[in-house]
Amino acid sequence: MLGLGIDPSLKGTGLAVVEFGVQDRVLWTGDFFLPTAKEVAEQWIAKNVYRFIDHWFPQVEFVGIEQPVASFNAFTLIRQARMVGALYAFIPEVFWSKIIPIAPIQTKVALGLEKGSKKNEVVEAVCQRYGRSWVSAESSKLQVQSHADAIGVFCAARMLWR
Repeated sequence: MLGLGIDPSLKGTGLAVVEFGVQDRVLWTGDFFLPTAKEVAEQWIAKNVYRFIDHWFPQVEFVGIEQPVASFNAFTLIRQARMVGALYAFIPEVFWSKIIPIAPIQTKVALGLEKGSKKNEVVEAVCQRYGRSWVSAESSKLQVQSHADAIGVFCAARMLWR
């Protein structure tokens, strides 16, 4: 069985495809970063996330999507909320039953981390659980963090699934 983890962000959106069962295995991680036109960021991210979900949809049991948090400044929170709204506007209703909204704290709990854990701790927790095969030598630090966040979102969604 397959599950998806998506960490939509204005900096870089992380994506993960994980096979789960007796033993979980990361099949693929990826990301996309914003084009230069920042004013269309939310819609651009939403379209690309939709394409990702559409590609994998027939094969997946669930899709975990991280939701915005209220701890950012108001401007960032509004942008994140607009992005998540755009995501749901682009995703057809038939997909909705497989979507599990995930709060960032749920990702940390699923990885056995504390509330205030930093990005590098998320990466380390994911590496301890899944090894480092999902980390490409060419990946930047931001890409590795985005991929680890997406895998963490998968972990949280798996805990909530069914």
